[in-house]
Amino acid sequence: MATELITCSDFDPFIIQDTFEARGWVAELVKASNADLVKTDEGAAAECGDDEFDKLVKRKKYGPRILGGIFEIAALKTGGGRYGLLCAAEDLRRIGIAPGTHDRGDDDCGALKLWRNGDLLSAIHAFTLHHDLAREFGHLASEFTHQLHEFMEQLGGKHFHLANKPHGAEALRWNPFTGTTERSSEGDRVRNDDWVPSVIGGISLAERIHFNAETVEKLHLPKKVEILIP
Repeated sequence: MATELITCSDFDPFIIQDTFEARGWVAELVKASNADLVKTDEGAAAECGDDEFDKLVKRKKYGPRILGGIFEIAALKTGGGRYGLLCAAEDLRRIGIAPGTHDRGDDDCGALKLWRNGDLLSAIHAFTLHHDLAREFGHLASEFTHQLHEFMEQLGGKHFHLANKPHGAEALRWNPFTGTTERSSEGDRVRNDDWVPSVIGGISLAERIHFNAETVEKLHLPKKVEILIP
């Protein structure tokens, strides 16, 4: 892209590399020129790092990608219930991003499922949204995806429907460049636009690394991270 690439304020590629390597990962520094970075669109919904997002052919806007979409902000900062999601949505809107969630056909987002089941030790807050939405919308707990779709519409956000296919990601791609996301149709990376929680604030780099690493590990994806650098 032609515009200047500016990293988020707490970006330290060597801390990220050392922390992942200490967990037994392969960690590489990759020049940004090797990635097709594009500007995110004002008001676009937050997308998940899920590799299936690469294959969205009807995308009208490019939103930034973080694991779980809005749920990363909720899990690490604002809380796991309805009020926590309202606060997370406000944090995203403050930096020009709409809230976003997704499903995988008849299954939940992988990061959400881990958090919902209490499997993420990196989550600061417990997940209680399913109980809150069941009370609000009056649907059965088994209709959580429908409830979530309605809640995103209520928040002015978007709920995406993805194919329920096996993950094909070969690595986690770590993008620190503010206001950008990677354009790809390959489905070969989990993509983390880490500048989003950094700019929002209140979530440390260590917390973000732990959340991303643990999520990838517990989804049984390759333990390899590619850290984009100038």
